Amino acid sequence: MDAAASCVPFFGSTSFNRGPYLAAGPTGDVAAMVGCYGQGASSTPVVVARVNGSGQGVSNSNFTSSSNHVYPAYVDIGPGNHLGVAWAAFPGIGDRGVTVTGNAYFSTYDTAIFSGEQVDALGNLYVLAQAQGSTPVTLDASITLPANASAAMPVTWLVREGPSGPKVYGGPPSTYLADGQAGVFYFSALSGTLNLGCGPMVPTSPSSSYLARLDPLGACLYADVLPMSPSILADGQGGVLLYVPNATAPLDLGCGTKSVVPGGSTVFARLDGAGACVFGGSFGATGLGFRFGPGGAVVVSGSVGATAVDLGTGPLAPIGSQDLVVASLDPLGNVLGARRFGAPGLSLGGSVTESAKGDVYIKTSYAGVVDFGGGPVTAASGDVVMASLSPSCGHRWSRALHLTGQYLADVDGCGGLVVVSADTAFNPGGGTFIPANASFNQYLGFARFQP
Repeated sequence: MDAAASCVPFFGSTSFNRGPYLAAGPTGDVAAMVGCYGQGASSTPVVVARVNGSGQGVSNSNFTSSSNHVYPAYVDIGPGNHLGVAWAAFPGIGDRGVTVTGNAYFSTYDTAIFSGEQVDALGNLYVLAQAQGSTPVTLDASITLPANASAAMPVTWLVREGPSGPKVYGGPPSTYLADGQAGVFYFSALSGTLNLGCGPMVPTSPSSSYLARLDPLGACLYADVLPMSPSILADGQGGVLLYVPNATAPLDLGCGTKSVVPGGSTVFARLDGAGACVFGGSFGATGLGFRFGPGGAVVVSGSVGATAVDLGTGPLAPIGSQDLVVASLDPLGNVLGARRFGAPGLSLGGSVTESAKGDVYIKTSYAGVVDFGGGPVTAASGDVVMASLSPSCGHRWSRALHLTGQYLADVDGCGGLVVVSADTAFNPGGGTFIPANASFNQYLGFARFQP
């Protein structure tokens, strides 16, 4: 699908990042968002195009401001296949609009600043909104932000709009996460006593933090004090996974104290919707990350140095100077499989995801030769390398893809590699196909490789 708008193509940097942005959806859809390079004082639009897994156009939209240049701020296809979009205008401080699947919820000018957009599986939009000035600010027909007590110190509010109804949450949080059930998690450092409705939370050390879950009406379901601030993932069913990727001392994140190895470990805990422990553990490597897969399965991955690492199946010996490790856990934390990939003299990283069927997908790049279990895969600098593993981390397939031009790439929920570009030199393997940008038209080109 070619998305055209009246603007000139833009790659590089200016005072704002004009994209393109890329969002890969859970069922093969992909959306791209690109801003336009300004052509004087007139308005310049943001272009958002969406195609399905077969390359058929789903939507193509332009967003403009009446007097200002518009630039992209956020695009995502959430777990329920809902498309969320946000854009902002310059020089206005708050001319920003937010939509979900075609429903325009908020759009203001110099009265509120939006940030931190999230879309949940139900199609609800969450956004942090900060009113400018000391008078109430109307965001839409359903939501009005309370007036600030001090115009010089505006308050940030968490706002929800969508199928579950409008809601302005109190707090306000420093950080939040939608729980997938129309509620939210609040989490932040805890420097003093805080009560969100479940009783006072009191810090026990300078590094204390807190985690609280609020229901769709804003009532507190549970609140806990944690020894330090972890990274947090929501499972979409009201549960959450906490992890600290650089723990240097024994740590309890809600599943009992977990030990660490010299040099540091990644400590983790999974909690259910009531905050009770599901499973927890510690892996003897720093810098590991986690992602949820289908049905609550968990994928662990990260780059590790030239030492053996045990991810639950026994020590994985080093191969190169920096290797990529991958492990798959079932919803109860049982390790289904673990692998280590690399090559002598090579530093290997990459991103790891899990498809709706439970297969694991690795996207990486390198110049050299790496064996992912199916034989050597040779790649040159700039190539995209894909490898797929079974839920138990057995090899399914692996290959290198030679793409030219400037592009963004990601893996969708079906395991397909999706690529977007606005570069006329972009070639995904079958030749260039993006038209020259005549008459200031901007085109977005999409390519998808089968899982």
